[in-house]
Order: sequence, then C-alpha cells, then structure tokens
Amino acid sequence: MTKKNNEANYLERLRKLAVEKLSTTSPQALSANENEDLLHELRVHQIELEMQNEELKLSQWELELSREKYFKLYDLAPVGYCTLSEKGLIIESNLKACELFGVNRTYLKKQMFSSFIFKDNQDIYYQAVKNLSQTGNSQTCELRIISKNGTTLWVLLDISYTQNTDDAILYLVVVSDITERKQAEIEKEERERLANILEGTNVGNWEWNVQTGQTVFNERWAQIIGYTLEEISPVSIKTWERFIHPEDLAKSNEQLARVFNRKLEYYDIESRMKHKDGSWVWVQDRGKVISWSSDWKPLLMAGTHTNITNRKKSEEAIIHLSYHYMLTGLFNRRFFEEEIKRLDTDRQLPLSIIMGDLNSLKLTNDTFGHQEGDRLLIETAKLLKTVCRSDDILARWGGDEFVILLPKTSIASTVEIMQRIKKECSELFIQKMSIGLAIGIATKIDSGQNIQDIIVEAESNMYKNKLAGKQSSAGSVIAALEQALYEKSNETMAHTQRLKELSLKLGKKLKLHPHQLDELSLLASLHDIGKVAVPETILLKEGALSENECEVMRRHPTTGFNIAQSSPQIAHIAKYILSCHENWDGSGYPEGLAKEEIPLLSRIVAITDSYDVMTGNRSYKCAISKEDAVKELKKYAGIQFDPVLVEKFIEVLAE
Repeated sequence: MTKKNNEANYLERLRKLAVEKLSTTSPQALSANENEDLLHELRVHQIELEMQNEELKLSQWELELSREKYFKLYDLAPVGYCTLSEKGLIIESNLKACELFGVNRTYLKKQMFSSFIFKDNQDIYYQAVKNLSQTGNSQTCELRIISKNGTTLWVLLDISYTQNTDDAILYLVVVSDITERKQAEIEKEERERLANILEGTNVGNWEWNVQTGQTVFNERWAQIIGYTLEEISPVSIKTWERFIHPEDLAKSNEQLARVFNRKLEYYDIESRMKHKDGSWVWVQDRGKVISWSSDWKPLLMAGTHTNITNRKKSEEAIIHLSYHYMLTGLFNRRFFEEEIKRLDTDRQLPLSIIMGDLNSLKLTNDTFGHQEGDRLLIETAKLLKTVCRSDDILARWGGDEFVILLPKTSIASTVEIMQRIKKECSELFIQKMSIGLAIGIATKIDSGQNIQDIIVEAESNMYKNKLAGKQSSAGSVIAALEQALYEKSNETMAHTQRLKELSLKLGKKLKLHPHQLDELSLLASLHDIGKVAVPETILLKEGALSENECEVMRRHPTTGFNIAQSSPQIAHIAKYILSCHENWDGSGYPEGLAKEEIPLLSRIVAITDSYDVMTGNRSYKCAISKEDAVKELKKYAGIQFDPVLVEKFIEVLAE
C-alpha cells in the first residue's frame, strides 16, 4: 500500500511540474489523457537521464582507473619521459627521468630541460627542436647530459609534439640511456686508432694463444729488456713468466683470472721485467681477449708492453717530495691522510685531532712581505714541533693551516696540549705581533665514529675559535654587527664585555667544552643583534612600551636568527640567538620553549644579561644593587630562569 501511495505521490508531483511548465507557454487546459501522456513522457525522460548519469559516473570511474594505470606504467617505464612547455620548462616527468637527472620529481619540475644538457651539446638539442617546429615530425638526437651529482651520461632523445587538455602546445621528450653503447663505440674507435699508431712505434707487441701457451713477441718487446728475439727464442708464455718480477706475476695472474671470468674487459697492470743487465725495467702491460670459444673460454689474447721506467722514477721522486712541505719541513696533507688510514684503528683510540689556523699570515704578507710571511710559517712550525710528542703526526694542512694527529690521546689531554700551544704562541712575536693561532680540537673515542667526521668537527671548531677571537677577516663581520648595535641601542661595549666575562665564568663553572665557551663568548656579543632592525624610537623610549611596540620588540630574536643564518661566520650560533628570550616555564618568546628545550647557552645568557641590565643604569630605569639583583634572580628562578643555573651563577658571584 505504501509503495502505491509513494508512486501516486511521485506521479502527482510530476503532473504538477508538467502543468506548471506548460502553463508558462500555453494557457489552454490539458485533458486527462494528455496529462497522462505527459507524465509518462516525463517519467521516461527522467529514467533516461538517470541512466545517462550512471553511465557518466561509470565513465569517470573508468577514466580515473585508466589514469592510475597510466601513471603506474609511466613511472615503471625503463626510459625517461619529460613533458616540456613551449619554452622548454619541465612540467611533468617519470621516475626514470628523475633517476637519470639525479634529482627528485619536485626539483625537476619547472627546471629548464636544456640546463641538464652538456654545454657543448646544447646546440644539438636546439637544432632538433627547431627541426620539429619546421617539419612537425618527431626528432631524435644523441647527446650528453649531466646529472645533479655530476655524472655524465650519453642519452638518446626522441622529441615530439603533444597536447594537454587545454590544447596547449607541449613537447614530449623520451630520454634513453645509451651510455654503455656509446662507450663501447668510443672504445672500439680508440682501439682501432691505437692499433694504427702502434704500427709505426717502438711499443712492444705480444699475442698469446691461451690454450696452447704459444706466444708471439715483436722485436721491440725483446729490446725493452735488453735482448734480441734470437737471444730469447723460442718464446712462449713461460718466457714472459721468466722475466717478470715474482711479486708482479702474482698480481698479473690474479687480474688475468678476472679477465678470463669476464669480470674485467681489459688486462692492465704495471709490472717489473728483469733487464739483461740485471736491473728492473717498469713496463705497462695491457691486453684483451680477442677470441672466445662457444662456451666462453679464452682462446687468443693480444696486447702491448710499454717501457715506463722513467715515468715511474719521476713518480717516485714526486711522491717523495709530495709527502713533505719544503719550507717548513713538515709533512703535507697527502702524507697526513695516509697516516690517518694507518692509525685509524681501535688500538689507537682515543684518536685526537688539533687543527690550527694562522690568523695573521695574510696581514704579515701584505704588510711586511712574503719573506716575513714565510718566517711566520717556519717559526710556527718550530713551535708546534716542540709541543708535539714523538708519536704525534704534525703536518701542513693548507696555506695557513696546520694539523696534528694524536694517537691514544684523550680529550682532556688534547685540551692541555691546545692550551700549551696557545701559551707558546702568545710569547712568540713576528714583527712585534704575537702569533695568532685559532685552534680547534676533536676526539674519536668510539670505533663506530668516522674519522673524517672528527676532522670536520675539529676544523669547524677551529673556525668557531677564529670568529670568537676576532682575529680574522671573519671577525670584522662580527665587529661591524656589534658596532651597529652599539650605535642604535642602549647596548654598550662595556655591557658586552661584562656580559662576556660573566657568561664565560658561569660556562667554566659548568665545565663547558672550550668550543662551547667560544660560542658562548660570541653569543654574549650578538644575542640581541636583531635589535638593529627595531626602530630607535622603541629602543630608546623612556617608560613602558605600547602593545604594538612590544610586538615589534618581540620580533627581534627572529630577526637576529635570520641575520645570523645569512652570515656564514656566525650561522652556528643562530639557534642560540633565537632562544635567548625564552622562559623556563614556557612563557617566553618567540617559540614558547620550556626547560631543557631551551639551548643551554641561551639559558646562560638570559641570566647573565638580566643580572647586568638590573645592576646597570638604562634610559628607562635606574640600577639596583647586586644584592637586590640576586633576589630578583632567585624570585624568578623556575619561572623565567633555569633554577639550577641561577644557583650556579650566584656561586660564581660569591667567588
């Protein structure tokens, strides 16, 4: 009954709708039969519309499924696909294209396709695009591309037109890696060229039947070792084995085995051959299997012998010289790196590194001449030699840098050595200037640590020390920022100096690492550097700031962070600058950090700065006594300040 009622209601609504529609175009009343006919037509029409709607939904679903399958196949394709705009910008790419170019899809998008093409090959690409635009036919070309990691690949490009849903003109570029084929072609051409050249040279040639051992040498091969062919006839593979040095024979056989197993394409080894006069002649022995059996056994091999004795002697002399720096007599970086490999073992742990940078070398060279600069290097080298122990490795690292490798030396012992070096430097003068040596240290204490990371850490600490002391050109950046702050705000050089002293005393009380102390010193100078962007009307205002003025002032830590981040010389303290106005209970700014989330150095400066501001006169306040300042610190310990650090700081003040 309900179903019939629903149907009747449905028909009645359709009838009323039809009457309403028809009444707008015809004033005549409709008969009952006409009404029924109209209702029937409307029902049929609605059913047709519903069927079309379902077909449309099905079609859209099939389209989405098709697109999903397409993109999966697109990404699984063994060749790269790139869709380019008319101007050559990459709009879309598959995974293989990203792999070839050495970047991810996000990076690749909106890059100029031509930017990845080897510079000398870009004309080939542009000519192909030009031909495509003139003829409308797809174009192919071979050229080299450079991936993001610097790898050069040979690729085949297939360039054609395509269109998107907006009928915009786009290019479809198919990128196929043909590096192996091109290398094979190049190597083949090179072998053919070399064979032609060897016909007219004195290079020794040989040919070896691997299965029988029969060997053919030319006259020049015999002359290299002081013989004629007649003197060593008959010849075979045993002849060659008789003349080669036993140590080199083992290496040669090992490499031949790899060639025969097709793990190497070419045989290439430097070996010593016994000369007729009893001396050893160095030869470059190169060859290749030129014939294989059906089951991949080597049949025939051919190659050359080239006398490289003079080259080897020169190399040995160069290596000897290259391990020493003649001016100072110190080992050089190459030797040091070899020693690192030798000593980087568990038995030598802890393994420490000291890096030193001469701050005044350029100044000495420019002011007093390079002769005095050389004297500065020599005297510094002598000084470091006196400090080093017999097992330490002292080397010249770069133009004005030295490095010391200290086996079995703890961080504590390394700090003592560093302090001894600094003391000796302060007592040695060149042209009335003491030797300024910025020093960085680091120690490998665990076998799982990478020694290269330890070297980088020591070098980084050295640069931090260089900056903290203002003894380099980098220090001038810091000085300029400090001066800008002094000129614009209530900050004074005296306040900065007091803040440094208080902070360093507290840092030493906490037994911070020397390089943390360097960072702390620098932070004390620049913690409020963001104030250079705050208007002077706010910085120098007497009395309370308005809400808007407070908001401007609260932005200065973020500004300081951005300034530091953009300055390589002080980027390492950027995060500390950002956090100097955070509170222990999380009520500070700009990030609302709390407790240990706030960096330790920022917590230290927050206490020392507040103390010095309270005990000093400002335009907006009068100084209070030290006793009252201590009471204020205690009052806000656990709220604004780290309570443990407050206690330590009070101990420092008492001392």
